[in-house]
Amino acid sequence: MPPPSTTSTSFTSPPVVVVRQFQIVRPYSGKTSWKLFRDHFRRVAKVNSWTTPEEQIQFLMLSLEGSAAEVLRDFDEHQRTAVDDLWQRLAHRFGGVNEMREAMREFDARRQSDTESLVEFEQALRSPYKVAWPTASSETRDAALKRRFEELLLS
Repeated sequence: MPPPSTTSTSFTSPPVVVVRQFQIVRPYSGKTSWKLFRDHFRRVAKVNSWTTPEEQIQFLMLSLEGSAAEVLRDFDEHQRTAVDDLWQRLAHRFGGVNEMREAMREFDARRQSDTESLVEFEQALRSPYKVAWPTASSETRDAALKRRFEELLLS
């Protein structure tokens, strides 16, 4: 009896190439909330893996335009605290002097428009509430929103 034949088969699969597409930071000109821009920038930085302060400051500086770019005058990007320093400059330039007080007024004065759904109106109330009372618990926030909702529905 002949010896059993052994056949060796090896399969080589083609290499998998992953192309990573970087997300682009929307430019910031100062016409919208600097806090919303900061949140957007941080999300994009996380997705793009910009982890070092050097990467973050370069992309942050590139995303500023118009009056927002004016905060870069005499700005030292080589400081260890450059990222925080630039966010502070943006907050000083584009943050309201009394952001909390203005948000309280906006919350109290807000009315539902004719074309606004209840969900849209509720979200429109949440935004100024978060700014006006940033440390409020979720229970307190929900109670205040419910109270405001009921007042407006009655009127």
